[in-house]
Amino acid sequence: ILFTALTAAVFNSWVFRETAIADTLVKLFYYGPVLLLLGGGWRLWKRRGALDQTACRSAFFRELTVWSHASALIVLVWLQVPQDYLHMAVLYAPILILLVVYADDFWGKNRLGSRFVVIVGVGLFIVAAGYSVHLVVSLRERYSQPIPLARAGVRITPPAAALLSDLVTYTRAETRPEEPLPVMPYAPLIHFLSDRQAPHRLSYIMWPFSEFPDRDRKIIDAMERANSQLVIYDQGQFRGFPPFEEYVPDLFRYLVEQFEIDRVFTHPGPASHMLALRRTQARETGQRLAAPTPQPDGVWAEGPDGARRGDSAESLLRTVDWPFRPVWALRPTAAGGRTVLSYPFSVPRNATLETAIATHPRFWFRFRPTSTTFVLEVEDATGRHVVFSKVLDPHRKPADRRWHEASVDLRRWAGKGVVLRFSTATQAEIGENLDAAAWEVPRIVSPPDGTGGLRD
Repeated sequence: ILFTALTAAVFNSWVFRETAIADTLVKLFYYGPVLLLLGGGWRLWKRRGALDQTACRSAFFRELTVWSHASALIVLVWLQVPQDYLHMAVLYAPILILLVVYADDFWGKNRLGSRFVVIVGVGLFIVAAGYSVHLVVSLRERYSQPIPLARAGVRITPPAAALLSDLVTYTRAETRPEEPLPVMPYAPLIHFLSDRQAPHRLSYIMWPFSEFPDRDRKIIDAMERANSQLVIYDQGQFRGFPPFEEYVPDLFRYLVEQFEIDRVFTHPGPASHMLALRRTQARETGQRLAAPTPQPDGVWAEGPDGARRGDSAESLLRTVDWPFRPVWALRPTAAGGRTVLSYPFSVPRNATLETAIATHPRFWFRFRPTSTTFVLEVEDATGRHVVFSKVLDPHRKPADRRWHEASVDLRRWAGKGVVLRFSTATQAEIGENLDAAAWEVPRIVSPPDGTGGLRD
């Protein structure tokens, strides 16, 4: 407790920013037990003569038992590194017992040194206790709302409490108690509050390293066996970790192919949003357009006067998987300009272009807020024709935190060669980001009723 309080105080002060004390404390927490146990082993070796004394033999074996237990746990830590320091701390009980034994021995042999240790220890305790009181007061003020669920018993921020309540109510209504519920990548609290199990033990929490080389396939197979119809996806994720799709590419591709966003759970607050994915019932129809090649004559950024800027094509366009569709991410241009993707296309008979637009969920709460304008034009021999246009502002408009479908009737250009011009523009420079705008990879289909039309 003392170490935790002192570490919290250090990490919230100038000491963390200006000195190496915080780093030293963490290293002491990790390497200190090894030094302590080495010293304890030497102490036991020196006291091995106690085995010949009946009165001291029992105390020697008790200390040896605790020392052996502590040593085994430390060996375990070094062979199987814990995922964080909290998991390591739960192994510290025998270390603390040994500290008491060694402190008692030190107290009896070194009166002056013992008094110094006590004075320093009391001083540190007073500092830690005072800071702990400060933490209790501030945390109670910030985390003021009890989670309104039967299985919960903690307080969190009011926005987070509302989000969790809505999400758990939804999962309980949409799944049976015995039905496995995939929650990805790091939200095991949903399993507990919903009283649902994960489909596979490896999907409980997914870290940027794989415990098994075939982790993706094991989770996919478990979801298929369970016929999982619902997935809860935590879009917030951990800061400092790479994007989920980068270290579980096969699993992410499976989600893109098999699931679609059913609901977005979001409330005011930084990065406070989770996605409910439902298995796609009707498979897509039509044919996807081939991926464009980033070339200067195919994608460019232009200023308000139409003059092209010097941005490289590779920085403007990327064909990737987003949550949860394959997309052409087209980086917008700010200051009255726009980014243009030019796609030559021979229009087949009775054709409709199906696509959708969105900003990436991790961009919804970027500050400062900015909107993105999407425009699709068809260029033929007579000029350019705007066939789709929409502005998204997900930071300030929760209704924009979703995919927006678009269907464009191309029958008037049947049998002709045209150029499809997909463009994106943004208000502020922060919007010049590949996460700020994407078009779902378009599909060419024939409308069931033959009427075509434009919709959003």
